[in-house]
Amino acid sequence: TVATSQVSWADATAGLVVLATADRFPDALAGSAFGAYGPILVTPFGDTLDPRVDTEIRRVLGPGGIVVILGGTAAVSEPAATQARQAAGISGCTTPFPSDCRYAGTGREHTAALVADTILTLTPGSRALLARGDAFADAITGGAYAARTGTPVLLTPPDNLNDFTRQLLVERGITEVIILGGTAAISDPVQAQVPATTRRIAGPDRTATAAAMATDLWHAEGLDGGGIIVVNVRDDNGWQTALSAAVVSGLSHAPQLGVESGNAPPTETVTDAATLIGGPVETYASPTLVTDDQLQAIQQAAGG
Repeated sequence: TVATSQVSWADATAGLVVLATADRFPDALAGSAFGAYGPILVTPFGDTLDPRVDTEIRRVLGPGGIVVILGGTAAVSEPAATQARQAAGISGCTTPFPSDCRYAGTGREHTAALVADTILTLTPGSRALLARGDAFADAITGGAYAARTGTPVLLTPPDNLNDFTRQLLVERGITEVIILGGTAAISDPVQAQVPATTRRIAGPDRTATAAAMATDLWHAEGLDGGGIIVVNVRDDNGWQTALSAAVVSGLSHAPQLGVESGNAPPTETVTDAATLIGGPVETYASPTLVTDDQLQAIQQAAGG
């Protein structure tokens, strides 16, 4: 995540840094909606902020910049959060951010709703994305679109609409909810519970869902044109690089396409999307997550 930040943001140009734990994904899923303002960095849980992250916070933040923390003290400890705020040169945050700069709900869905409330203050709108909160793939690749458009990412279990999510939709007057993933990700009964007009962006698997986002959202709305970023949507360790690359997607107008683990070749659905979107094609993942063969297959389909 530090390397991704370094190639995306010049010195003292970011308005904020998003900080999440490197150890698990749930609290981090909504953070990509802040992507227009600064990078997403992760640090392992513990009482010490990773020194590379400390250095990057100091480098990338401009005057008046802040660091916002995703999750409670079981995700990012208070000593680490204090060090992050010190690196940013602040002791706290002002509205519309929490005073302690920390988004900590009673669970992942509540945390996402708290983030969404701020996003909708910074970028007023009437749309939201809705993804399952117990798996990362749809929320991560959808997060690239969130970073591009400032659309908040909300979470729910697959089989019942979360109460905090419902409350946010009602209180903020959201009129359109884009559901990410098929009925195994978010069931039809949950879709029926959403207090807004809904439409579903989905494919038969997580790579096809990412491809549908690239074609039916990015391309259909004229938001692409900057190429493609390839991410691993299966590996348990794929979410960190995909999450931080969501910020790059937003900045460079490049939707994410997903690949499976184990050097499985991209599906025809993915390569068809690559052909439609066009290159250049790049990845911020290691070769163990996105292999050279996978990257080259998508590059070939995209024409470069």
